[in-house]
Amino acid sequence: MTSLPDRPAASDPVLPVAAIDAAVRALDVSDARNGIEPREGLALRVLKLVEECGEASAALIGLRGQNPRKPRASEQNLVDELLDVALSALVTAASLTDSWAGRFGDQVLAKTSRLVSAVSGETASPAPGVPGARSPAAPVGPAGRGRGTPTAPSVMAMVREFHAALGDDLPASPRLQDAATRRLRREFLAEEAAEAVAADENDDLVGLAQELADVVYVAYGTAARYGGSRSTPSSPRSTGRT
Repeated sequence: MTSLPDRPAASDPVLPVAAIDAAVRALDVSDARNGIEPREGLALRVLKLVEECGEASAALIGLRGQNPRKPRASEQNLVDELLDVALSALVTAASLTDSWAGRFGDQVLAKTSRLVSAVSGETASPAPGVPGARSPAAPVGPAGRGRGTPTAPSVMAMVREFHAALGDDLPASPRLQDAATRRLRREFLAEEAAEAVAADENDDLVGLAQELADVVYVAYGTAARYGGSRSTPSSPRSTGRT
């Protein structure tokens, strides 16, 4: 049985947001000098991403020795080409929206949370920044405070720590955000809630549990974006809902 690795002792690398934004600005200047319109420039950046994917595929073929006419590639060649793919994808995304870094962080958390949930029962310890991944030997008590299970305060702390690592300037006190951020957070919340409803309608108990965990985590992320930093959850209002 395989298991997910423990979180490394060293701190996670910080996403170089400023460098990627600078690359976008440099490409914009280069396109303007060459008479390339913005829409064409964006198309060319997508094509650059496709090119990098092709080079990653070629590196894998070379690693497996499937092209006798060329020398074998190394694993480092493949890694470098895959990182080029990631860089091209981020530059292209940053060319479309200023909120790319936050959206990327949210995507990473949501998708890795689902991945870990899909292999639950095989995980040895929580994955970095992903809630709900725990060892089968970690029992959960009545209050949900089993060993290895994040409590409500730790989830918010993890969310804020992640956004801080991305360089996001989270509000110190609650306040409304700009229209783009608010629209994005509404879309995330609606998407996760719809997936939870769909799982319930399909009588998928495991899927429902996973989707409800996603709803909770996206809700914490939204609260952090709006300046939420409470160390303990407040008492629920009398609305008839939990």
